[in-house]
Amino acid sequence: MNELKPRLIGYSGQLKPRLTFKAIRRWVSVRSGIPLELIEGRGRMAPVVTARWQSLWLTKRLLGYENTRIAHLLGKDDTAIQYALDKLEKVQTNLEELAEECAEALQNQ
Repeated sequence: MNELKPRLIGYSGQLKPRLTFKAIRRWVSVRSGIPLELIEGRGRMAPVVTARWQSLWLTKRLLGYENTRIAHLLGKDDTAIQYALDKLEKVQTNLEELAEECAEALQNQ
C-alpha cells in the first residue's frame, strides 16, 4: 500500500514550496553561481557539467526518481544519466553533505 507523504506546513498555515526537480536545479544554480540556462543547456565546461551532474544526483537522492524518469524529464537516454551519476560519485566525495544542505535549504524557504 502506498503511504501518503506529509506536506510541510509553515507556522502561518501557508504551504511551503515542495522539493521538486526544478527547485533542486535552481538551488544548484545559486549555490554554484552557474546560471540555470547553462545547467539546462548543452555546454561541456567542467564547472557546468559538474553542476548539471549534481542536480541529477540530488534529484535521484532526494526525490527518489529512477534514471528513466530523470532521462525523460531531460529528453535524454537513461544510460547517459547513469554515466553522469557514476562519474560524479567517483570525483566528488561530499555528496551526502550536499544532499543534506540542499534539502535543508529548500525546506526552509
